[in-house]
Amino acid sequence: MNTFENRKISVKQLQTIIVLWTLSFSLSAVPYFVKNIYSVIIGTAFSVLGCIFVAFAAEKIQKTNNIVLKMISKKLSAVITFMYTVFLVRLVCSAVNIYLLPSAPVWILALLFVIAAMYCVFLGIQIIGRSTEIIFIFVLVSMVTAVIFCTTDFVEGLKTKNIFDLNKSYADMRALFLFGSPVILYNLISYTDGTPIVSSAVKAYVIGLVISVLLIVFSIAEFGRFNEKIFPVISLTSTVNMPHIFGDKENVLMLRIWFLSAFASTAMGIYISSEIIRAERKYILVFSVLVIIAASFLKNVSFAFDMLYFVGILSVVFAGIIIPVLSLITKDGAKK
Repeated sequence: MNTFENRKISVKQLQTIIVLWTLSFSLSAVPYFVKNIYSVIIGTAFSVLGCIFVAFAAEKIQKTNNIVLKMISKKLSAVITFMYTVFLVRLVCSAVNIYLLPSAPVWILALLFVIAAMYCVFLGIQIIGRSTEIIFIFVLVSMVTAVIFCTTDFVEGLKTKNIFDLNKSYADMRALFLFGSPVILYNLISYTDGTPIVSSAVKAYVIGLVISVLLIVFSIAEFGRFNEKIFPVISLTSTVNMPHIFGDKENVLMLRIWFLSAFASTAMGIYISSEIIRAERKYILVFSVLVIIAASFLKNVSFAFDMLYFVGILSVVFAGIIIPVLSLITKDGAKK
């Protein structure tokens, strides 16, 4: 028996999940690969377009009685989400090693992080949705605080560095594959009760992208260029000299934003991953263990970034192109 049967999240909770999912990946992956602001802008525009395709396809598939297409879209989404979750947990462990506990074994960090998320998942999709609403408030407050503290350095950076002149000749499309993929919508829409779902999902994705781009631009003004650090956006507050507030951990604000986003995304990712089989507690436990094992065996943070980029390509091709096309050429069945 499915212990989570008939449980739903609200449209607002759907939106907070999407925003936090987007922040979890874009704040780490985009600055690592992309070398200039033009790539970020291009990637953002195409990512929004991809989200529109996915959202409309997911809603159309949900409303039809085409069981095969429903199964393909949800299972494929669950597989890709599982991979995203593994790499996100590995990146979190790497950030903890870099900023907080340099000697802590990755497997212990992964175990602790996933167990905390797993407890939330065991309580069901409704609890995940409610938790994301609370987490989003803390993330928003931390982000506004971080931006306020960094405003002086940002203005100074704009005076000394023209962010639109950085490596002009090297604008590519990699950012398209690095923002958090909306692939989770193939599962999330079926969990959501309320309207309008598609427009709300797209708005939330755009909000997540805007916040991400804002923080990335701040990091450019701070450091002068991309990819000088493994996590340049998380290092954004590293130059804020306020020991009476932060002690010797100036990165606490950006770490809080990313860790909270990653926690919510990991919980949601584990839940959706269990849909590879079925969303029941025994399968949630299985996939939680698999996430811990897989994240622990990833050899280093650079490899995790490379794999995240690869999964982003898979997500765009299959979830962003193939499934939406199939939803268009497949005849609608009777609506439920």
